[in-house]
Amino acid sequence: MLARRPWTFFTAFALLHVAVFLAAIAWLAGAVTRVDPAPGSAPVSAALLVQRLQSLAAAGVPIDVVAGAAPGEWALDLRLTEAARTHRVLLQTSMIDPARLHATRLSLRGGHAEPAPGAMSRAVADADDVVTLLCALVTRSGYVWQPLLVGRGR
Repeated sequence: MLARRPWTFFTAFALLHVAVFLAAIAWLAGAVTRVDPAPGSAPVSAALLVQRLQSLAAAGVPIDVVAGAAPGEWALDLRLTEAARTHRVLLQTSMIDPARLHATRLSLRGGHAEPAPGAMSRAVADADDVVTLLCALVTRSGYVWQPLLVGRGR
């Protein structure tokens, strides 16, 4: 049967190859963008983390913190002024530079968080600056930073 219709085998093989390749890309994207919590940081309550995120927005960081579709789910919208559009941060996946993350100065006091004085001296129009700042807040609050490539978190 294979000798008469080899295209069925090769088509199935090609589809399997594509499926395995896409699965590997999705797994690798999650593995290389994960940032573990800062050493020695104990996880704060979810409510305290949301307060810290909201205080960053109040301090002038161009983000909106809005309640998600499910209870306890929050979405962060990144506002880029020069582009006059909004990006969903959960879909904005970029590699976090460890040196840049370590150098990010952030003041955390209870439910209040703000960039350290002078840390935001230039206009925050670069999405990577804001994403690195958010990563610093999350990991220093005792949580794992895990951007989502597609779908929902685990």
